[in-house]
Amino acid sequence: MLAKQDLLLAKRNAQVKCLKVKSRYWKKKANEAILDGGKRRKNSAKQSPRSRNNLDKPSERVAVPQAVKKAIQGDVKKVLLDFFTPAQVKCFMAGKWKRAGRWSHKDIQVGLTLHLLGRRAYNQLRKRRILPLPCTSTLQKYFRHFQIR
Repeated sequence: MLAKQDLLLAKRNAQVKCLKVKSRYWKKKANEAILDGGKRRKNSAKQSPRSRNNLDKPSERVAVPQAVKKAIQGDVKKVLLDFFTPAQVKCFMAGKWKRAGRWSHKDIQVGLTLHLLGRRAYNQLRKRRILPLPCTSTLQKYFRHFQIR
């Protein structure tokens, strides 16, 4: 009788292991289906985890109408112009801080003042993108023509 119970217990343990393996398999398939949006992919093991994210795929992003984007950008620009100069706002909006186009005299004055107060602080403000400021070579160009009368 004990042998029969041991046999039944072993059989149940085998069934439980089989169910665990199957549940892992189906969980994995469900997660892949969710990440793929129901589409099957070839060589999914070779893809990086970042590429499986739906938000990274341009086709899966929510399309925002161009008019709405421009309206939002206009509102953001209005708010930023209260605190920053137009060249600095252009840097914030474009995301490119390397070239702002034309820096105003006010930008140059602020840049020269900050640079004279501390070069390391000035470089950190530029490097960490805390405040859009003219490059040191731009300041040097303006400062070359400076004359004390």
